[in-house]
Amino acid sequence: MFRILLTLFIVIPILEIYLLIKVGEEIGLFATLVTIVLTAIIGASLVRREGIKTINSLQTRLNNQELPGKELADGAMLLLAGILLVTPGFFTDGVGFILAFPVTRALLRNSLTAILSAHIQRGSHSFYSHTTTTRATDSDTIEGEFKPHQEQSNPEEGQPPAKLP
Repeated sequence: MFRILLTLFIVIPILEIYLLIKVGEEIGLFATLVTIVLTAIIGASLVRREGIKTINSLQTRLNNQELPGKELADGAMLLLAGILLVTPGFFTDGVGFILAFPVTRALLRNSLTAILSAHIQRGSHSFYSHTTTTRATDSDTIEGEFKPHQEQSNPEEGQPPAKLP
């Protein structure tokens, strides 16, 4: 997983720079900058509209005491779409729009559901736990003395409780 993320963090910026240069050569610097700003504005409004629909659907499902699995998946994809659409670049905008449009989002969600279901049925999933256990040693022991304390059963009003000897 680390290798995949590392590769993405290296490849995607290089691809974005390449695309920005190529598009800039074809349509000019000003048109490229305007296109980047417009895709961010249009994408943000699309994600906002779809996000409101998803939240309303989620609330309806919860009010009907149904599991909102579809809505949670859509919400996660819309969050990613919003991040990608406000990131300057043509590749990230393309992926962001794919995640933002309801039709393509549904296709992607159904594909991912089928893939995950197949993995679970085959038993080819793994869970990792990164916990550390510490074992008590002699250096962890604290020595001390204990004396029982007699408390007043009913202290008079206004007087502080009895002090320890």
